[in-house]
Amino acid sequence: MNLDDIPGPCHSSLRIFKQSSPSASLNPRVLLAMQLPTTDRADQRKLSAIETPMSTWRGFIRRFAPSWFAIVMGTGIISILLYKLPYNGAWLYWISVAIFVINVTLFAIFSLTSALRYICYPILWRAMITHPVESLFVATFPMSVGIIAQGIVNICVPAWGSWAATLAWVLWWIEAVTSVVICFYIPFNM
Repeated sequence: MNLDDIPGPCHSSLRIFKQSSPSASLNPRVLLAMQLPTTDRADQRKLSAIETPMSTWRGFIRRFAPSWFAIVMGTGIISILLYKLPYNGAWLYWISVAIFVINVTLFAIFSLTSALRYICYPILWRAMITHPVESLFVATFPMSVGIIAQGIVNICVPAWGSWAATLAWVLWWIEAVTSVVICFYIPFNM
């Protein structure tokens, strides 16, 4: 597809983006998958590399971003802070446990939704990695894994024993490896 073949108001901004961007070698379908703003719904359908989903669930999965994992980070930190408070009331411990369970549930839902996004719309992976803002949130996934590992150490290891410690150790290694990979991959692919 040539940029001259693209109709609509974003024609000139696409050309400027293609000429000035370090990712100018991208496939035009990847550029179009970023959903540049348009003024007309018909133009948006013409510009979109992936047809706009009619179902609300498919639309939610398609627009799901890695920034949702920041919610897991915040919820996990609240659980850890409540556990570590110097006021050792039993009620604080149980509130911490409840928030930790909510945190793990949110992480599972977000991970499943994220996996569905990249399975159903594989072109979005490259578009997300090269996007100047969305790619910065990829690191929220390993940070969420690390916070869940800390919650397992605090809450699960005293209650369930050594297998929970092994699980926390494995999660910590997953966090460490993915953090290093993201640290070296993202800056060189934007």
